[in-house]
Amino acid sequence: MKKWFVGVIVLMMGIILCACGNDKAAKSTATKKVEKKPSLDTSSYNNLNLEESTLIKDYKVALLSQNGVDEGMTESAKTGLSRLKQRLECEIEYADYSEDNFDSKVKKLVKKKCKMIWVMGNKASDINTVASKYKDVVFAVADEYYDAIEENVVLINFKMSEASFLLGYIAGMNSQSGVVSLEYVKNNTYEEYIYGYRAGVYYACNELDKQINLDVAEIMDSSNKEDVKEHTLQLIDNLADVIYVADSSIEKDVANSVSDMANIRTVGISSDIGDSNNKNALAYLITNIDSAVELVSFYAMSGNEIAGVSYEYGISEGAIDIILLNTDNNAVDDGKLALLKELVIGGEFEIPRDEESFGRFKTSFEQ
Repeated sequence: MKKWFVGVIVLMMGIILCACGNDKAAKSTATKKVEKKPSLDTSSYNNLNLEESTLIKDYKVALLSQNGVDEGMTESAKTGLSRLKQRLECEIEYADYSEDNFDSKVKKLVKKKCKMIWVMGNKASDINTVASKYKDVVFAVADEYYDAIEENVVLINFKMSEASFLLGYIAGMNSQSGVVSLEYVKNNTYEEYIYGYRAGVYYACNELDKQINLDVAEIMDSSNKEDVKEHTLQLIDNLADVIYVADSSIEKDVANSVSDMANIRTVGISSDIGDSNNKNALAYLITNIDSAVELVSFYAMSGNEIAGVSYEYGISEGAIDIILLNTDNNAVDDGKLALLKELVIGGEFEIPRDEESFGRFKTSFEQ
């Protein structure tokens, strides 16, 4: 079969080949460079014998969440901690905070001798500040990306290249014009979105035996709705008929911009891109942190050094999945998506995260 390439049309800029730090990392005084590691091994937890375990006595874990913010992720974390409590017969503290009482809520949890505090909501993006005040407490956050962290901070993050790969495949399979696009806001993971998406489109190219071009646009100001709309319309003028919105802050704006265009389809990283009532939407990403929260907490309770690390979770750990929409008008169904996920889980090919790994990905199809 002929091997097609994914041509890249550049709207705003060329694809940058080296990652840049995000604002939150630049503002931090933390100096420990984040060490990325794969997900923790589950065997010691699955085979745990409580009577013979080395769990630290009276080790207390807490979940501090913000009212009305990140509710889905908070519920997922609660599910993981609930299983942990039942399995280990340990004590879990729960508390909510608002913008003006976060510090006092943390102080109360520390006074209750909580040794590990999971923080959800807006304050998770400034975790280094509070962690620097309580060096004897482990602070944990999910879906936050830093260049440097305090030595008592642990991160749980997602393999966004895997999610983007699946969404790129869906986009490529549904494109009629032969042009798909991606809109993103630059952060520490934007390369993973771009190259994972390119790989998914490339995979669709080979399955369909045709060339598909990729149009990339960087949104400089996600709060400027008119700017987002202008970029979206420019992508459409460039013949893109499927748009991947790779930042939740602009998903609703893009969805609104194309709502009256029946031939324009969208994929996104949250349900903000639309639901089954939105005929433009093809698919969106969902993330689950319950298993990660449960396992990381167990490792902390067992006396393992887990801080200073970002643990990455993806499809194989059940942390990433895709919800298909409008299946009566979608070239990808649940069965086809499941087969592709099995290939990813089985390590059939490397999902690229940068230009170098994208080159290896392409080469693997040419051999």
